[in-house]
Amino acid sequence: MAPQAACVHEGGGVERRAAHHERERQRRQREAAGGTTEPAAEEAMDVEAVSAADVLAGVEESGPNYALPTAREGQRERRERLRVDETAKQAGHTIVETGTHVEILGEQGLWWPATIAGREADVDGRLVHEVGISGAAEYYEQTMRY
Repeated sequence: MAPQAACVHEGGGVERRAAHHERERQRRQREAAGGTTEPAAEEAMDVEAVSAADVLAGVEESGPNYALPTAREGQRERRERLRVDETAKQAGHTIVETGTHVEILGEQGLWWPATIAGREADVDGRLVHEVGISGAAEYYEQTMRY
């Protein structure tokens, strides 16, 4: 059995990294064959100089390239989640799936981007969604319960 990876690589950098590894593999093959280590003409034309600010802006825009793997939901947890969902549906409550992106209207009349982090039954049986709100301007993270 193979060991579980600590992180799963995702995002726009995956293809760029794969292309880089392919170019490096070809360079090592040329080097091992005793040929020149210079890239072919069509390969050399693909190189473009960009500023570090542009690269950092692209990374900031697309988010991180790594995500921690999520643990598989156990049978007991799945049954509890389905029971809570069914009870909420019968009571007429709205059910939003975990990971759904939503907007929350704040006290100052501003809309905040948020992600549904989880849901559970409250003590009185109502469905409670846990929302992770992130304000882009301040890079501020907080968790609220609605």
